[in-house]
Amino acid sequence: MENNTGRTRGRPPAAPPTMPIFLGAARSRVKMDVVMSGHTSRELKQYVDWASGVAMMPDDEVLIRVLDHALTECFRADKAWQRDKAEYLATAAAPQRQLGSNKHEGAAAPAAAAGDKAVDRASNGAGGTAAGKGA
Repeated sequence: MENNTGRTRGRPPAAPPTMPIFLGAARSRVKMDVVMSGHTSRELKQYVDWASGVAMMPDDEVLIRVLDHALTECFRADKAWQRDKAEYLATAAAPQRQLGSNKHEGAAAPAAAAGDKAVDRASNGAGGTAAGKGA
């Protein structure tokens, strides 16, 4: 016997998104300098330009929310981090280390030497980092 009531089983398909995915709850903020590849920097700048127009938000606010969302998703999806996180945090409960205070400290030196220039360029929409063009 067939069931031809015209109803389909399951949840109806979700409506296509109309706003950028990064829009979410506001969080506290901490200023950090970040160095990234030129390709990623260019794509991030293009995405921020697009998303700020769609969401009608300033570029600097969009940049903050995009990076926060992207990193949160990266941490959530990293199964090795999720597996080892509790143990790592228990052993790292000693005084908090600054980012770059491990054996790879020299990698953060170019951004630190540039001071706030990298952050200022990122927030004013010029894109790039201290290692980028126009430094």
